[in-house]
Amino acid sequence: MVAPKKYWELYRRDQFSLASHRGVIDYASGFSVHEAGLLRGFEGVPQQGPLSEALQREIIHGYYASVSYVDAQIGLLLAELETLGLADKTTVVLLGDNGFHLGDHGMWGVNSPLEHATRVPLILRPAAGKATASTSSPVESIDLFPTLCELCGIEIPETISGRSLVPLIKGTADQIRDGALTVFKNRGSIGYSYRTDQYRYTEWVNQYNRIAARELYDYQADPHETQNRSADPMYAELRLRLAKQMRVDGTDCQRLRAVSAVSDVALGMRSPGVETLPAAAAALKRLKEGNTRFVSGKSIHPHETRNWRAQLEQGQHPFAVVLGCSDSRVPPELLFDQGFGDLFVIRVAGNVVDTDVTASIEYAVHYLQTPLVLILGHTGCGAVKATVDHFDNPSEQPKEVVALIKRIEPALKSLPEDTEHAERVSGCVRTNVIHAVQKLSSIADVRQSIGAGQVRIVGAVYDMHNGTVDVID
Repeated sequence: MVAPKKYWELYRRDQFSLASHRGVIDYASGFSVHEAGLLRGFEGVPQQGPLSEALQREIIHGYYASVSYVDAQIGLLLAELETLGLADKTTVVLLGDNGFHLGDHGMWGVNSPLEHATRVPLILRPAAGKATASTSSPVESIDLFPTLCELCGIEIPETISGRSLVPLIKGTADQIRDGALTVFKNRGSIGYSYRTDQYRYTEWVNQYNRIAARELYDYQADPHETQNRSADPMYAELRLRLAKQMRVDGTDCQRLRAVSAVSDVALGMRSPGVETLPAAAAALKRLKEGNTRFVSGKSIHPHETRNWRAQLEQGQHPFAVVLGCSDSRVPPELLFDQGFGDLFVIRVAGNVVDTDVTASIEYAVHYLQTPLVLILGHTGCGAVKATVDHFDNPSEQPKEVVALIKRIEPALKSLPEDTEHAERVSGCVRTNVIHAVQKLSSIADVRQSIGAGQVRIVGAVYDMHNGTVDVID
């Protein structure tokens, strides 16, 4: 749209201030901020790089001139309603389809789930009766249809998702919903952005129904959206509450509904830095849930985003230690469907306990306050099989391999000698895990931690055939 000259002359260009925050967002998700591609196609706008301050003020000047031009046209329409005697019989609605970035975060134009693009003008004057002057309650564009139905005396269909604004208009209610939902697509993911009176919480869900990134902004503490607080431990409980609220209001959102079927723990509602770490029982439950997803082919691969990894630079707070075999077919992060920073993984052939392994576990328990240690054996373990083979038919082995075999032999010797080879290997896998749990639990410092309730040690066996992890009671 081109505004006539007289509307430009309503303003002086030097009266316009540039956006308060034109820089990046701290801990940005990588999804919301764009390069203003639409604007770059206009004459006089550089194809890349920052815009000069003079050009920024010119664009802002043009925006204000255009708004004033539209305002004048609306005035003509309303005046004609008065002339025709229809003003008192006509409900008038002014609604914008989107907001507009004017340099904030370095963006110009529309297309983002941030405040300046999602906040739109909405003015409604009913044909009859008084109306509330204004409200700051969050509403959605889809609320307009049921509102007009009610104002016109038309029955509101039961199948629609919108909510009538009439209680707000008449002043009989302070709000009709907890927050307003905006849906925006970028980089193959759909962003579901939920705005309450103080916060904006966004989840980016990819085509595999996994959460690719999150954003959380506190407009009371940060009105210009300078910091994404989704991984801030101070906002962990709030983030969980907003995620649940958004799912209540977003029941018609297909991808969001698919993700909502996953437990809150699996959604990664624990942030780095949370002081109250999950108890051992909760940590074990989380591992079991992750393995269930892995077995069913519904892994969500949490905590892989750039923003999450950036938060982990400040420190790690794994919820479980996994001592597993170094076998390339048994990666704990995949078996339990966990991501960066979730597990403290130690891998050694035969998942045996030695001095270095013990030191690593003690570090996790004492310095990282990790409440659970899980020792994970697996079917078809090469180290166990080598131990059984060597025990039955001794042969010359490399020195360090012999040392490994001797650590596994006690588990083998506890089994009946008259069992078949395959059964002995299978049985030794299980007893080797039990022996490792017992050995680790007998170490003085570890035993003290167990007695103080700081850690629990359990054993488990991974079945390579069906993918399940069986916890040994």
